[in-house]
Amino acid sequence: MVAATVLLCATMAAPALQAQVLDRVIEDDIRVRLPLLPCTVPGVAIRIAESLPVPLGLELVPESCGEPGKNAPEREDEVVLTGMSVSRAFDRLVELDKRYVWSEADGVLIVRPGVTWFDTNHFLNRKIPLFRVKEGRMWTAMNEVHSALGGARGPADELMPARTPQSDRMFSVSLRTTTAVDALNAVVRAHGLLRWTVEYCKPQARFEYATVRLNTFDGDGVGRRSATQRDDGTWSDACVSMNR
Repeated sequence: MVAATVLLCATMAAPALQAQVLDRVIEDDIRVRLPLLPCTVPGVAIRIAESLPVPLGLELVPESCGEPGKNAPEREDEVVLTGMSVSRAFDRLVELDKRYVWSEADGVLIVRPGVTWFDTNHFLNRKIPLFRVKEGRMWTAMNEVHSALGGARGPADELMPARTPQSDRMFSVSLRTTTAVDALNAVVRAHGLLRWTVEYCKPQARFEYATVRLNTFDGDGVGRRSATQRDDGTWSDACVSMNR
């Protein structure tokens, strides 16, 4: 593995489970076409996780995936990941796009930009004194995560109809003194068929520009931006040019 990956993997507490996930072989036809587009690596990571299936955590580099109406560059080559172990495939992904590092945490695959992963001041690394989801679905988990980060709460779990079997899955999480990223990892691990994603609307990896999402592998999902409600009932949203 690359040096960053070795450092991260050395901290994991469940070597048997880690080996079980990392040694699994990719059987689906998954290829990385070159030259890379800005969001190629995150997209391929999602395909690998869903094909296995293995819970995934994914933070995107704060940039646009592409300009609307602009043609993609002509593809000249491709890297075939089919037949590779998970460990080798993710090593290959971060070799192709060195902005990212990856690791595995007790059965969850994680891909994040290196600059935010090792930034102790980044909001995903923020300390949370207590995190708990008690027999809730992903909407409850999203509310708890976003509330812990200082964002607005969304509709309650019981108000959101499940549109797929996986989004109707109930689970529980209870953590003391953790971080936001570890709370997200615990959520997708407890659910089993879920990924968390953080993406940015502007080229800075800050919470006010972030959208946090939870997506099931069968197509349902929930997302929250850091929009806040003013005293007069209007909303302030750093991702839109005009506040509503």
